[in-house]
This record gives sequence, structure tokens and C-alpha cells, in this order.
Amino acid sequence: MSPEKNIIGQKPQKKKTSKGKLKKSKANIRFLVLKVVLIFFITFIFALISFSGAVNAYQNNSTNKALYGTILFGVDVGGLDRQEISNYVKNSLQDSKITFHIDERKIQISPQEIGISFLEEKIVDNTLKARKEGDYLNNFLHHSASLMRRLSLFFGANSVNLFTDFSKNVEISYQADERKLTKFIENLASDYEVSEKNAGLVMRGTNVQVIPAVYGKELVTETIRSQILEALKIGQAQDITISSEEVNPEILEKDTQQAIRKAQKIITYSVVYTYQGKTYSPGAEVIGSWIDFIEDDGKLVPIVSPGKVSEYINSIAKEINIAAISEKIKIVNGKEREVTREGENGLAVNAKLLAEKTAKNLNSGKGYRSEIPTYVVKYKTEVNNVLVANWDKYIEVDISSQRMCAYLAGGEKVNCWAVTTGANGWNTPTGTFLIRRKAGAGGRPGAYGGGVCMPNPPSTTPLCGINYVSTFTAQGHAIHEAWWRSSFGGSDYVWNGSHGCVNATYDIAKFIYYWAPIGTPVVIHY
Repeated sequence: MSPEKNIIGQKPQKKKTSKGKLKKSKANIRFLVLKVVLIFFITFIFALISFSGAVNAYQNNSTNKALYGTILFGVDVGGLDRQEISNYVKNSLQDSKITFHIDERKIQISPQEIGISFLEEKIVDNTLKARKEGDYLNNFLHHSASLMRRLSLFFGANSVNLFTDFSKNVEISYQADERKLTKFIENLASDYEVSEKNAGLVMRGTNVQVIPAVYGKELVTETIRSQILEALKIGQAQDITISSEEVNPEILEKDTQQAIRKAQKIITYSVVYTYQGKTYSPGAEVIGSWIDFIEDDGKLVPIVSPGKVSEYINSIAKEINIAAISEKIKIVNGKEREVTREGENGLAVNAKLLAEKTAKNLNSGKGYRSEIPTYVVKYKTEVNNVLVANWDKYIEVDISSQRMCAYLAGGEKVNCWAVTTGANGWNTPTGTFLIRRKAGAGGRPGAYGGGVCMPNPPSTTPLCGINYVSTFTAQGHAIHEAWWRSSFGGSDYVWNGSHGCVNATYDIAKFIYYWAPIGTPVVIHY
């Protein structure tokens, strides 16, 4: 038997094929991929746990520091502690200015000048709190971004911009004085606004001159306040542009033609005044000078002004008016009346009446002719009160003895009485005086008996109820009742005297009042 023969009971062996080898290769690849994924997953979990731990550690270390990506006044203040942030805030606010751009002009002003006061401590608090509040996930993300931003800055990497979405501008806390801020805006508008002016007309002789219209400029003030406050919130109020609007005048040069034609028509009307055969006729230039142009319902209208017509009439009235001559009367001692010059009535042109009628006719499109109206000017009376000494009677006051005596001409004594004169500092004046006026007659004795009030220095409240006052100086010194005194004539006048007047009892003051007429001499001495 040859070797190639099959052994009884054994299956013949099959040869290995390429298909089996391919299956074995795919299995190896799946195992390798699974192995790589598993390694990557384990590495990722390990990295995530490590990163989470790093973030938690960073979070614990940044409790009293600002997170990176916290933007204050345009600068990232990440990593700064409270004191460093406070110093930075003070330095930033110290010389802060707001620049307002209005057209091609600009002004710079400090926030304090417009009523803005910054709350520095609250700004520091806002900076330290920024992006540290919220739920756990947001807090973790913000701290993660801050950590990555810090690492990027440390290594100089270009990945900082990847975390800009996590950046935050700190809101600037401040207080606004509304009154001061409003006043600033009002002043700003007042300084930079230009009022529009309508076209105007003015007469130059017989010609009408056109005054061009002026276009106004108005600031859009309603947005200024919001622009300032909104910019201040993020601390970037360096430049604020304020827009302006052009304001059109209501009346332009093209709208004046009708008024010009009407004015040129008015100066052709005839005006003639006559007085006692003499004629006064103003020419076109004079009538033109009477014309004013007023605005009426968006149009210019020429109007003849009665006031300007009066000026012309008054100029010709100088030839007609006759001045009144005043009556002069001299009154001696309040009684004797003497006419020293007779009065004469004058004559005057009624310029107001004539001007009103002239203006009314011209404005109605008609000329005017009239006799010049006049009226009588009543003369005035000038009174000259003359005080003349009448020595038929006279009064003597002796300050040393505190006595007052009344005499007739020649020295015949009528009576003497005790009186009280001025205290030290308020001395009764010495010399010869004349009784010049009287007041307070008819009252009863006592504070509420009637009479008049007189000054009572140093009090500002006058002393009232003073009867029978006979004044003998221009300053008001007088002989009068003193109801507040219980005695007269004592030496206590030096410290308890009057304010310069001669105080007497009610009966004595009444006697002097009626006995001594105006002009009676009063001789006072020591």
C-alpha cells in the first residue's frame, strides 16, 4: 500500500485558505480600536477629574480676587485683589473726563461737574463679584474660562480670544444729581443752539430792505441724558456725540413780496394836516418811516405805527404848543396866603388822537386830511410855605432847671411849668427855633387816648397815643404830652430823659398847642 492511501476511519485533512486569515485580521483590528478608545476614555476621565480639581483649587484661591476676563474701565483686572482694584478705580476716576462732540466743536468736562458721583466701594464689590454668582454649572464654567485665560496669558498663547464670550464688563455704580445734570443739558443747549429767525423787512426811505432769514440749529437733547448714563455704566464715557437738527424759519425771503408791494402802496397815500391856515404834508420818506412790519399768521404785514406818527406830529407841534404858566402862592406860617404870580393856561396838540386816526386810515388803504386838534393845558399851582418868626409870643426852655415858660411880647410872663428834656446822648438841641407844624389834637390822656405815633429808638416799634405835638425842628423835636411819665422837672432827666423832645403833661402840652401859633419862637438854653 502506497503512502498516499487513506487510513481507514480517518477524514482527509483540508488545506488552510486566505479567507480564514482575513477574519483573524479584522478581529485584531477591533480589539486594537477598543483598546485605544478605552485608553482615551480613561485618559479623558483622568484629565477631566484633574482639570476639575484644578478648577476647584483655582476657585478657592480666587475668592478675594477678580476673575480673568473681568473688564473694568476697558482693562482686564483678573488676578487683582481688593486693594489693587481699589487703587486702580481711584486712579481711573481721578482725572476722568467726558468729551462731547457737537458738530465740529468739542468740550471736555469732568463727571462731577455735571452731577455724577461714583461709588468707589460698590465698584470694587461689583468687580470682585463679577461672574462668581449663579448656579454651579455657570460658576464652574466661568472659573474654568478664567483659569484657561490666565494660563493662555501666562504662556503667551493666542487662545485668549477663545474665551472672550466669558468676558464681562463691570457695571460702574454712581449717583446722578438730576437737578445738576438737567441744568448742564439746558446750558449746553443754550450755548450751542441757534434760534431761527424769519426773514424781515425794514423801510429805508422809500425803499424796502429785505433782512434774510436765519436757519436755526437745535440740539437733540432728549438723548443726551441716556447717552451719558448708559456710557457711564461700563466706564467708557470718554466720547459722546451729540447730534443737532436744522430748524427752518417760518418766513423766507421769497415770502416777503406781497408785504413789499403793500408798503410801497402805503407811501403813495396823501396825508395833510392844517392849523390856522398853515399846511403840513409829510412826504413818502416820512410816511415810510412810520411803517413797521409785523408777523401775522406766517406772513409779514406792513403796519403804520401810531407811535411813530406821534413822533412826527410832536415835531410840528413845537410850533403850535403854548406852555402853561404856573400860579405861585406864598403861605406865611401856615395862614397868610399871598399870590405872587397869576397862572395862565397853555395849549397843546393832541398828538395821540391825530396819530391814531392817521394810522387807521393809512392801514385801511386811504389817505388822510385833518385839522390839527388841540386842548387846553391847565396851569399848576406852586406853593411856597414860609416860616416867619412872630415875637408876639415866645417860649423859653431852661434845660438846667427843667422849666418851660410862656411869654408875651416885651417879656410878660404867662406861666411856667416843669418839663423833662433829652437824656445824655439824646440831648435837646439849644438855640432859637420856630414852631413849624402841629399834630395829635383832641385825644384823651393815656396810651389809648388817640394822638399820634412817634419814633422810640433804639426800639423799632414807635410810641403811640401822644397828644398835642408842637414840632419846632426839621428833625422832629417837639413839645408834647408824655403820658408814660409820672413826674416832670427832676434832675433824673440826665439818665431818664426824652429822646430830645420837651416832655410835658397833657394839660401843658394842650395849652402850648393852642396858645402858640406856627411861627412862635422857642428859645432853648442851659
